[in-house]
Amino acid sequence: MAFTAIPADTVVRYTQSDSTRYKGIAIRTNLAYAASATPNLGFEIPVGDRFSLGLNTGLKPWPRWLAWDWDKMVEKKWRHFLIAPEFRFWPSGIYDELFIGADLIYTHYNVGSVKFPFGMYPAVRNYRLQGDFYGMGVFVGWSWWLSDHFRLEAEAGIGAGYANAKKYECAYCGAELGSHRGPVLIPKVGINLVYNITGRQKPKKYLEISSVPSEELLFTPEPLKLVIDVIDAEDDQSAKEINDAIVLWAYGDYAGALKALEAKRDDPRSDNAYAVALYYNGLEAEAIEILKKAAEAGDERAASNLKQIEEYNRNRK
Repeated sequence: MAFTAIPADTVVRYTQSDSTRYKGIAIRTNLAYAASATPNLGFEIPVGDRFSLGLNTGLKPWPRWLAWDWDKMVEKKWRHFLIAPEFRFWPSGIYDELFIGADLIYTHYNVGSVKFPFGMYPAVRNYRLQGDFYGMGVFVGWSWWLSDHFRLEAEAGIGAGYANAKKYECAYCGAELGSHRGPVLIPKVGINLVYNITGRQKPKKYLEISSVPSEELLFTPEPLKLVIDVIDAEDDQSAKEINDAIVLWAYGDYAGALKALEAKRDDPRSDNAYAVALYYNGLEAEAIEILKKAAEAGDERAASNLKQIEEYNRNRK
């Protein structure tokens, strides 16, 4: 079988996809919130490339810091339930780096004789309040990938809303003293440990082969760019041999690459690379036939290459 020469104006280079984020369900717990002895759990799902919806919940059913501490002789009480649906915007893509969000907040609380830091909520220092808070907040944060499945998030924000509670004399007893209603500001601080169920997609390498149109084809809108995936070849000898052939192509040994790919025709993963090699050696009809079969078998890269070749040919007519 004889082949024509590779065009002199062909450019070959390795590149890497930017599809490094997994756009699936994430489960998280706020470690800062847990420090208040409140077990909590959050869920998040993507709704597009840069937006996500989430739900955060927390429940502290015991009255003090420790789950087994029910000592009513101590004049302190803090029990509550929280639910907070939220919306996030990710400028760099889902689960990556900066995020900006807003949430709705509902909590039912029963708090008495507790001194909060920075002088917050002075009404519960000497009395007990039991009631509800309704509000909304805004926040900003940053996400770091720790591994393929785990992330760490830091976030801070502020919420505002309306509290409606009954006021009592003490933490565990006492007569009702009336109601306590009014606007309330609440801070939001989060150190979230996040688990992505399926995990992060690793960047995918591929070979990009560009053919710059010759002078008589300058009307072509843009150069023809075909791509070949570099296969994940860990403990896979056949994949390693296909990748070795692709490396030969990248270093300019087109004949050696084609010969090596021909030897791997029993592995369907070589179809796209072999078809591209045939195309650049002048066997366009054979290349298109192989690309069609590979595309029908679900090879997205082959389908993309076939579409580019067909469009390129239409523009040449």
